[in-house]
Amino acid sequence: MSKEFVVPAAVSSWSGREVQRLRTLADACTSVRDIAKLLCRTESAIRNRAAHHGISLRGLMGAATPA
Repeated sequence: MSKEFVVPAAVSSWSGREVQRLRTLADACTSVRDIAKLLCRTESAIRNRAAHHGISLRGLMGAATPA
């Protein structure tokens, strides 16, 4: 009896398009929390991928930025 294994988005590979969107959202000062929601990833995954690609999230700690 074999079971089918489905990889959730949170552990799937990042596409180039997702990394570019992460870069664009970070440049627009979108909060880490909002980026995570938009990309269907965890906040930790956003921080890790940003660090891996040298994308600055300084000042985007999770809470929404004031309007």
